[in-house]
Amino acid sequence: MKITKRQLRKIIQEEYYSKLPKDHIDGQPWPGTPEDLAHAQAGTWGHGGVVDPQGYKDLVNTSRDLTAGKGKSILQLSEHSLRKIIRKALSNIK
Repeated sequence: MKITKRQLRKIIQEEYYSKLPKDHIDGQPWPGTPEDLAHAQAGTWGHGGVVDPQGYKDLVNTSRDLTAGKGKSILQLSEHSLRKIIRKALSNIK
């Protein structure tokens, strides 16, 4: 049985769009959580599963905290090191 390009596109679109709400309009942001988006994209690109679901969930939680201003800085740099980097960058500009 041969499948044409048109039929293949239709099958892919039906599978992808079946996960979206009926009133979703193309171009709008994903209506669900980032985890839902990861699962939907993993089904398309990762053959059905997120490689590290717990690690992904931790990254999402960290990004939410940083966005809300609640997370601790992930930058592990002392003030002395930062000043040294800035001095070096400024000396390269002159």
